[in-house]
Amino acid sequence: MTTTTTTTTKTKTGRVVAKRVYGHDNVENKNLIHEFAELIFMNGRKIYELSVKPLNSSLVVKRFYYEEKPDVEFFADGEWEITRTNFIFDDEYDLKTKAGFKQKIINYLVELEKEIRVNEKSVFIDKAFLLEELENYLGDHDFYRYEGYPQIEMKTFLDRKPFEIARDVANRCEFKLRYFPATYENKEAYLEATNGKRVVQTFGYGASELYEKMM
Repeated sequence: MTTTTTTTTKTKTGRVVAKRVYGHDNVENKNLIHEFAELIFMNGRKIYELSVKPLNSSLVVKRFYYEEKPDVEFFADGEWEITRTNFIFDDEYDLKTKAGFKQKIINYLVELEKEIRVNEKSVFIDKAFLLEELENYLGDHDFYRYEGYPQIEMKTFLDRKPFEIARDVANRCEFKLRYFPATYENKEAYLEATNGKRVVQTFGYGASELYEKMM
């Protein structure tokens, strides 16, 4: 894996790391320097950084990152220093992106609390129920799974509008309250009651599988 960034100023923000320059390479353009460094994050993770700099300048033109330590022509015995980097690992970026997306869903979801009538009784769909069903919904879509990039299916999921997902979750809550399996004598009675009730469209699987999941 190689990640490239471009910068024109010294990093003043980002994550704290311990950094040690361990070597340099010759380059065809003698006005540039390739500097290789090892970066260790505060959580123990490690990455290797290649900085491209103009000769006689500390200005970084480009940075490249490698998971495996690149070989160098000329070794350096640099000292460890505490600095910062804007580098983020793919799985961390994935988690950060998903966390932001999930929060957008929650922001819409908390506005969908409501009271419904089930069997002539009032039942309240509250925040706790909505959030619980959101976790079920995300689990059904393998939201927390990470298998590296590209994740085509997950990208498609993240391209959806958060308020649409919030609405789907609220619909699932209402469906479960109206057709809770435990209120039926047996599975056959439940399947008869939910026949034609858009179970697949609401949950992504059939009434029989939903019954098994909830019982």
